Amino acid sequence: MPEFNDARATWELLSEPERRALAVLGRWEGNVTTPGMLGQELRVTWQQAARTARQLKKFGLVTVKSLPKQTSYGISGQGRACLKAGEGTP
Repeated sequence: MPEFNDARATWELLSEPERRALAVLGRWEGNVTTPGMLGQELRVTWQQAARTARQLKKFGLVTVKSLPKQTSYGISGQGRACLKAGEGTP
């Protein structure tokens, strides 16, 4: 029976914008990433970037920190594993 790779299976479920957002958060790991910054990097509005990040949070790939005047995103351990599994994808 073949080995099941959960991170790889999750990567396959992600849309292209979700994959790009995860890659951006992986590159910026350790830095504060706001919806505006993520949107600028993805070339979408901050609202679209926020929706994408919320979707990734449902998969457990992104952490969201909400403060009264600022929201920021980070990549989770599962997100790093998923990104690593997708690195070999053409």
